[in-house]
Order: sequence, then structure tokens, then C-alpha cells
Amino acid sequence: MPANVTPTLVSGGLYKIINVASATVVTLSNVDSSRIEGSLDRNLRNQMWLAKEVGNDSWTLKNLGEGIYLSYIGNEPTNDLPLTGSPNPRIWNITQTGTRGGAEYRIWFPNAPGRGSLADLAYSNQADGTVIALYESWDTANQFWLFQKIPVPS
Repeated sequence: MPANVTPTLVSGGLYKIINVASATVVTLSNVDSSRIEGSLDRNLRNQMWLAKEVGNDSWTLKNLGEGIYLSYIGNEPTNDLPLTGSPNPRIWNITQTGTRGGAEYRIWFPNAPGRGSLADLAYSNQADGTVIALYESWDTANQFWLFQKIPVPS
């Protein structure tokens, strides 16, 4: 497990968000700032996310590099709906509900019906540019995320 992985998120904390299955990090694309993808950790600002609690288990995630928020298009969760970057904040339920009891979290579409929809790294792929999309909840490591607290770079 990476150093500084936290079992408790802190509002205002800066984090790398690491996929449990692939060890890749949530990245705002350098090519298209509306694209969110899994990439190897290169310690770049587009891989750093400011977490802000806005309610009970409700959070926004803002990219340090571009000031863009982790988002999705529309208001209804559908399988394979790619996550996007947006200038407007989007609420996520970030909880340890349905995890395996460690430091991992799940990033849920708020109040999704049925089994719920959450951030899913496609096929646990370790390749740069792998799509992160909403998908219905399953007990698979590609839907589990670690939040590694990091200092604000100078």
C-alpha cells in the first residue's frame, strides 16, 4: 500500500486517488481537460485532487492543475458513462460502504438507484489513458480507490 494512505478523508486535503486494482491514479488529461483517465503516477498537478466535504459523505474533487472538478455528463447514472472534467462542482458520495474493510473508498454517484453507480476503472487496465466511467456497483477492486494525502507542491 502506498505511503500516507488515509482511512479518513480531510476536507481541504490534497490527494492522489489510486485505483486498488491497477495502482494507476485518477488523472485529468493533458490533451483534453474534459477527459478523466487512469494513468501511471508521475507526480503531476493534473493527478492531484483537492477534496472538499459539502455534506454528510458528500464531496467535491477539484483538480489542482486546472481547477477543474471531477464530474459526469447528465443527471442519470448509466453504465460506461465516462467521467469528465467540468468547471462546475459536482457532488460525489465518497464512503467506505461496501469496501473490504481497509483504507479503500468508493466514489459513488449521489443517490443512485438500485445497486448504485460508482467510479470504475475499465477492466482494471494499467495503461495510460484508461477510461474511468460510472458503472453499477460490483465487489471488484477496479471500483475501489485509495486516497493518498500529499503536501501542496510549491
